[in-house]
Amino acid sequence: MASIWVGHRGTVRDYPDFSPSVDAEAIQKAIRGIGTDEKMLISILTERSNAQRQLIVKEYQAAYGKELKDDLKGDLSGHFEHLMVALVTPPAFFDAKQLKKSMKGAGTNEDALIEILTTRTSRQMKEISQAYYT
Repeated sequence: MASIWVGHRGTVRDYPDFSPSVDAEAIQKAIRGIGTDEKMLISILTERSNAQRQLIVKEYQAAYGKELKDDLKGDLSGHFEHLMVALVTPPAFFDAKQLKKSMKGAGTNEDALIEILTTRTSRQMKEISQAYYT
């Protein structure tokens, strides 16, 4: 699951002069201690491409020995937490989670199923399938 999805799926382009170590440190400072610098989190995680965000996740793990996703969950709450965690989740895992969620319980969220199942490439579907069973 180490591959990075390539294509025109999103509109966020690579951030110029990108440094995963600088961003990982800034995120760690934003969530460390009492209070959270939400503007810093938004600035970094929404202005980096998905590929860059995945590099930040790896750098954060290497630098701090913790999963960025877990630290975000421990520091944030509500919809903001869900959004920030979604931004650092690899696309295949995000889609797999959305598929599971759309079929859980009574009824089915057909819109989510159709969106994912009809807009992903064969390669992406294979990665989603692998992530689904992880």
